[in-house]
Amino acid sequence: NLYSANGLSPPAGSQTATLFPPTVVSAPGPVTIKGPEEVDQCSPLVIKATIPSARPLTYSWRCTNNENFDTFLRTVRSDTISLGTSTPEMDTLDFTYQITLSVTNFLGGTLRTLRLFSVRKKGYPSPSIQVFVQESYKVSDTISIKGEAKFSSCSISKASLLFSWTKVSGANDLVLPTTNINQLYIAPHTLSAGTYTVTLTATSSTDGTRTASKTFDIVVTSAPNIVAIIDGGTTLSVSVNSDIVLSAARSRDMMVSANAPQGLSYAWSCAITVGGVTSACQDATTGSLIALPSAAEFTLAGGSLAASSAAPYVFTVRVSKKIAQSSAQMEVKVSALDIPYVLISHDIEYYSDEGVPRVNSLDRFKLQASSDAKRTTFSWSIDNGVDLSDSGANPLGRRARTLQLVPRRCTVCPLFTRGVDYTITLTGTAPNGFFRTPVFV
Repeated sequence: NLYSANGLSPPAGSQTATLFPPTVVSAPGPVTIKGPEEVDQCSPLVIKATIPSARPLTYSWRCTNNENFDTFLRTVRSDTISLGTSTPEMDTLDFTYQITLSVTNFLGGTLRTLRLFSVRKKGYPSPSIQVFVQESYKVSDTISIKGEAKFSSCSISKASLLFSWTKVSGANDLVLPTTNINQLYIAPHTLSAGTYTVTLTATSSTDGTRTASKTFDIVVTSAPNIVAIIDGGTTLSVSVNSDIVLSAARSRDMMVSANAPQGLSYAWSCAITVGGVTSACQDATTGSLIALPSAAEFTLAGGSLAASSAAPYVFTVRVSKKIAQSSAQMEVKVSALDIPYVLISHDIEYYSDEGVPRVNSLDRFKLQASSDAKRTTFSWSIDNGVDLSDSGANPLGRRARTLQLVPRRCTVCPLFTRGVDYTITLTGTAPNGFFRTPVFV
């Protein structure tokens, strides 16, 4: 029998219930701790821990090498350590404090233990160095890293700084600036896969003994060979009675010719998130979990999914070959209305590593609309200021079944700007007045 915890409601009648573990588990992510690596006698200190969790967590901070600071940290039970100006709780100068954190969930299980963070309290005021660097880069990425000096809050001369870069370790293909510059630019395909350790040093132009430095890693990974692609756009709206047809047949092994057999394996899944809870898709009639085939494409019969206005169903395909893999997603909105089933196809040959179609700013390309409803009318639009009324760049017009774009013939140029992502929206309206809008990025 089921009772309320506070006893205010009567017990429920006896019922039989079968409980299953969730197919999709929202596991807490890794702990990240952010804060300065150095403070001086005039600086405040804020250290914040972040861990994704649907439920409240308990935080336990410790200092492993200073008893006085450890006594203070034992009183901090939140995700943030906040010390005022001059940080009196840290009573030893020119000393590096080793801070650890344990995070415990509501069941008493420790999620992360002894995550170490170090902060040094300096005995003299000097600038500190911050370097803005990503966790990792692909060999095909443009790498741009910027260093900044943050001056002390103490009343000292803020003389100009001289920056210098030093390679600590890594392959010889990393060439660092030799001039006084605080930015590092590395062109795509310059570095090989691996880890490069670099130090950025700032020196006062008036006092060469006042220096600050920051050592960091540039982690470069191989660009993935596998690109997962789902045809039809990035979102799909269908009537509850329409078949859902999804295809990942255009997925590629980029090391193999596009016309050759790709030798890929496919694994599909479906999930829906309502009220912050993610669960696997269930058959609208039987309530059983929907099983999807391990094939490049499949058809899910109409009526299999219930109409859902609260959230879309998210279909994910994982495309793999040996140990390499990639994934793509399609959001499917199932409507109780009799809307047309409208898809977008295209002739773009090149994709980013994330499976997004790529074109040069002056490339011509076309997108094709299709619908399962006769006499469907179409209307195209593109965001970020693209004018589809330009008859030179869009000779067939924005209401044609085919959107044919010729950027070189634009009247108001440029039609597209290099480095910008564009979202193309197609609206298909059936004779019954109901419409459906797929989106293509």
